[in-house]
Amino acid sequence: MVSTLGFASLNKRWQTAIIDENMKIMEWIVLMKKKAKWIIAAAILAVLVLALGQQEETFESKNERNGADISDSYEQFPEEAEQENDTDTTEDMLKKNALEEYTNAININPNDSISYISRGVVYHELNEYEKALKDYTCAIELNPKSASAYYNRGNSYYELKEYEKAMGDYARAIELNPEHTEAYVNQGNIYYALRDYEKAMGEYTKAIELDPKYALAYYNRGFLYYESKKYEKSIEDYTKAIELDPEYALAYNSRGISYNILNKYEKAIEDYTKAIELDPEYVSPYNNRGISYDELKNYEMSLEDYTKAIELDPENATPYYNRGNTYYELKEYEKAIRDCTKAIELDPEYVAPYHNRGISYYKLKNYEMSIEDYTKAIELDPEYAAPYYNRGNTYYELKEYEKAIRDYTKAIELDPEYAAPYHNRGISYYKLKNYEMSIEDYTKAIELDPEYATPYYNRGNTYYELKEYEKAIKDYTKVIELNPEYAAVYDSRGDVYNAIGENEKAKEDYKKAADLDPSQFNDYKPPLVF
Repeated sequence: MVSTLGFASLNKRWQTAIIDENMKIMEWIVLMKKKAKWIIAAAILAVLVLALGQQEETFESKNERNGADISDSYEQFPEEAEQENDTDTTEDMLKKNALEEYTNAININPNDSISYISRGVVYHELNEYEKALKDYTCAIELNPKSASAYYNRGNSYYELKEYEKAMGDYARAIELNPEHTEAYVNQGNIYYALRDYEKAMGEYTKAIELDPKYALAYYNRGFLYYESKKYEKSIEDYTKAIELDPEYALAYNSRGISYNILNKYEKAIEDYTKAIELDPEYVSPYNNRGISYDELKNYEMSLEDYTKAIELDPENATPYYNRGNTYYELKEYEKAIRDCTKAIELDPEYVAPYHNRGISYYKLKNYEMSIEDYTKAIELDPEYAAPYYNRGNTYYELKEYEKAIRDYTKAIELDPEYAAPYHNRGISYYKLKNYEMSIEDYTKAIELDPEYATPYYNRGNTYYELKEYEKAIKDYTKVIELNPEYAAVYDSRGDVYNAIGENEKAKEDYKKAADLDPSQFNDYKPPLVF
């Protein structure tokens, strides 16, 4: 009989193959797309400068930190959240005082368009966009050639998701001031929101042509390159933004993300560290640096970074989730479950922690809880292949092979290019003695990943059951080419040689298996008698 030890080794492989990949995928999805936040170019700072006597053009001044920056729209962590909390009272007082001052100015001179614009900016900062729109509209009525009034009204329309009106106002601002770079950038942001990347790229490039020293335009174009998977180009633009503004922490953080995706983990860590030096309260680079340390298997440092991110922002689910992933890698499954549970408490719609908690329960052989978590992940995201695949693995362990086949089939429908579900479905068919379907699935897995040794091994086992010994030998030999240290395959090939009477070859293979793993294999089996 062919050794079944290959299945034991195989189980480890197919349990974890997609797990690691999807952990990484989910980290980056959450990292880049968790929440949307728009920061307008006309910040409170501009209002205070205006109060000191600046002209209307003050509202068009470039401010990379407070600009209409799409990067912050896709950061998982609100920039400077802790600092904002510490200064809320002061900022609220400033805003209220500013409203009073601008209202008094309007009462004294109702024909002053700049006062309406200024008060509109304050209303915008207070998220009172309708009031801001009224003030900007009054300013336009008083001064129809005010590019700033159109520009700022466009910002408020954007916040209300009235993109067409926002685009109209930005276009008018550009018509009145053809060098209004911020308006080009914000038009690019709207095109980005509408997923028209080509036009967004054109707007950012136009802003750069008008002002080659405009760091924000390089940053946003770099982010667009990142979204288009042109990571080298994104790094070029982030680097230019950093050259223009060496204290641009967000650009260091984002360049680090691109380096990480290119597997340049040391460079990514350098950039995250620089972002932290520039802004020690900036949560995202701690979390992201933790991911890079994970890739380098420096789990002690990654745990330290995730824990620091949690200290800075205890209501953010992502660092709990990522720390749970690290505990999983360290085989500390109870801690992994605890962190995933906390992530779920903070964000009950966050799919990945359910999925990964299910994996940890699986490792602890708590199959009931594992299935419950995979099922919840599927409810939240029916197009997510990984929980179907891993729930199939759990059903396999419970010997519910029909259910396992059903889940593997669904995973294949959602991700037909991934080899593991074909392979594992083949194992389930094997268990049901449906050898024809089993061989078909192993063969498909091999087509998709010719360097994946395990499907060759299991197809060889199936050929052995069918007494197609030459085909079995061919598959076992291929496994040895791919993984010459795999003891079980020598033992299995020895069984085939034994079955066909090639006793010397059988002895050689049995001895090799015993040399590689003496605790599991003997160096001799008696010849089969027919």
